[in-house]
Amino acid sequence: AAPTTGQDHTCRLNRRLVVRNCDDKLESKMNRAFLLILAVALSVTGCVKRQMLIRTNPEGAFVTVDSQPLGNTPLQVPFTYYGTREVKIEKDGYQTVKVKQRIRPPWWQIPPLDFITDNFAFRELRDQRVLDFEMSPQVHVDENQLIDRGNELRTNSSRGTVARPNSEYIEPETIDR
Repeated sequence: AAPTTGQDHTCRLNRRLVVRNCDDKLESKMNRAFLLILAVALSVTGCVKRQMLIRTNPEGAFVTVDSQPLGNTPLQVPFTYYGTREVKIEKDGYQTVKVKQRIRPPWWQIPPLDFITDNFAFRELRDQRVLDFEMSPQVHVDENQLIDRGNELRTNSSRGTVARPNSEYIEPETIDR
């Protein structure tokens, strides 16, 4: 082998340094890209927007959900948890409506998928529930009929018999939906 001159040796060293510098720069760029992707992924957290739209016919009824007064219909309110809600709707001249409304989660909000959609979805997910209620006019009962019915119930209960329900007056009850 021919002896190398100092210049050739320097060129070989420089080539190694250049290759090594290129590798360091590439690794540094990859690290920066990874950190940038990680920062974007962490800053773009998932978001699920849950809302109830409550409508009545006629409009303007006062709504209470889970003993919390909310306002008059039509009404749009956010909610956090799925499950059964107790909805109470009142309006002068109409029968009060009490309903146990079950709100089931969509498939993407069932554990463990809900963790992913709540924290890592790349766009806002919306779940809007529409609750429509038809209100009935209030039934006015003649005072004498009401007193007679009360006396009949008192007499039957003292005898130990059960009276048949009066078809003219039906008390509003809680309905399961």
